[in-house]
Amino acid sequence: MTTSFNDLKLDSNLIEALNREGIQEPTAIQALSVPVILAGKDLIGQSETGTGKTLAYLLPILQKLDSERREAQALILAPTHELALQIQRQIERLVQNAGLSISSAALIGNVNIARQFEKLKERPQLLVGSSGRILELIQKRKINAQSIKTIVLDEADRLLDEHNYKSVESVIKSTLKDRQLLFYSATISPATQERINKLAQKPEILRADNTVQVAPTIVHQYFVSEQRDKFDVLRKLVRIIEPKQALVFINKSEEIEIAVEKLRFHGLNAVGLHGSSQKSQRGKAMNDFRQGKFQLLVASDLAARGLDVRGISHVFNLDIPEDPQLYLHRVGRTGRAGQAGMALSIATDRELKQLAQIAQRLKIEIAPKDMYQGRIVDLRTRKSPANKEKSPGTGPAANAGKTVSSEKSRNSSRPMNSSKATNGPKTVNSGKFRGDLKPVGSGKFSSETNPTDSRKFAGSSKPAGTAKFTGSSRPANSATSAKPSSPAKDAPAWRNGGKANPAPTEYASSERQQKSRPAQGANRDNNRPNPISNRNPKLGSSSGPQRTQNQTRKSPLKNSGSRKP
Repeated sequence: MTTSFNDLKLDSNLIEALNREGIQEPTAIQALSVPVILAGKDLIGQSETGTGKTLAYLLPILQKLDSERREAQALILAPTHELALQIQRQIERLVQNAGLSISSAALIGNVNIARQFEKLKERPQLLVGSSGRILELIQKRKINAQSIKTIVLDEADRLLDEHNYKSVESVIKSTLKDRQLLFYSATISPATQERINKLAQKPEILRADNTVQVAPTIVHQYFVSEQRDKFDVLRKLVRIIEPKQALVFINKSEEIEIAVEKLRFHGLNAVGLHGSSQKSQRGKAMNDFRQGKFQLLVASDLAARGLDVRGISHVFNLDIPEDPQLYLHRVGRTGRAGQAGMALSIATDRELKQLAQIAQRLKIEIAPKDMYQGRIVDLRTRKSPANKEKSPGTGPAANAGKTVSSEKSRNSSRPMNSSKATNGPKTVNSGKFRGDLKPVGSGKFSSETNPTDSRKFAGSSKPAGTAKFTGSSRPANSATSAKPSSPAKDAPAWRNGGKANPAPTEYASSERQQKSRPAQGANRDNNRPNPISNRNPKLGSSSGPQRTQNQTRKSPLKNSGSRKP
């Protein structure tokens, strides 16, 4: 590999300009590109970020330009406004330091096109801009495309994607067939290669290395966090590291302003860079960041493509990129030209798989880290649950035992009854009583109740026919379960012609027990027939629970003078 710019047959003025910028030796991609471009051949230059691809094509192009011809001779296309302006500043520095009489102009969209008309009246030899605005100026016949001899596609993988390919193709086809096409990018996908072959004539492929690698001077680390805690983790990392200037990458450009506001809320000096802002706002944000007025620059992948800012020591990935090549472009903003850099990623548990794929694809090591007492430490290896000592009160077995014991306690709280409790109807956890009426003779029914529900009356007697009932009245919370009533044994004698009275002590004791204990249920005693209260005093003790004349219910419609027939 050539070790000096003199061996590349570059102009002495350009070499002097490089020396003023502190550049003494060419990089691998520069040494490979300069001879091929000076020979007028098409090429594809592939090299990792931060290896000087911009100078690889600028130096031979500036040497080939004819300063006597006042017309556009070379065109450089860039996917973003920031990259186009960055290339324009690099051209201005080289021209000024080399003392060349060459003019250039940056032509980008979303600006006043009338001012660009004025710039083109000066007939610059070198044009830099976006494909959409360049095509518009060509169609308006403000740029003579037939005079352009060299076209450069910086970040060719972006310019030849589905969003930009048509405009780039139209610009190239508007020039003559003998133009020279130069394609530069850190990554060249098969789809990009196929489109290049349609535009270029057997381009020479130049790769600085057989495999695209991340700069070895960059240290890679990651921190695990919940999605809602990412900004808090970023805030703590910035406080611990205190970088002079750093980049913060997120996946969605529409969330840049939200991210900036959150960082400012935490007291961090941040500014956003995205394509939806006005050109003046983006330019002011970049200038303020370069001048050190802001500590953090929040950007998306597209806005930061090709961004070159000196002094960026750290790159924070607030969102993990979906493509390993995007990670390559992100971390390439630091560790440039052999300088040290650090890339820190804040990932959720779901994003760890993406991070592992990135590390495997790029052949890098991303170390897990954690924060402890204001310092970044190695992530502690957590012991697996199998290695921990199980306490007697914890663990699945203990929980299972608690479940069983609680089930037993629930069963034990229910009154232990005879086989009737199990054979009878069951409660379906509704808190309501359910009973089935079964015939116990001709025209008579007895109610079988579930004694497990202590809140309802058990064994209440139901009236059967006219003032007749079966079943004995028992208290709801009686310790003994209600026995099924039998018409032969349990029926009172006064049913058979009123020959005998039921034992009054039984009913009295039952009534006293009901009064001594509050009823659980609305008006339960009113629904139960009471033989003592229903006796007819005129008939004496031998009368049953018969209804007297005074107790006879009259219809409100009869003998009513207020209603006419």
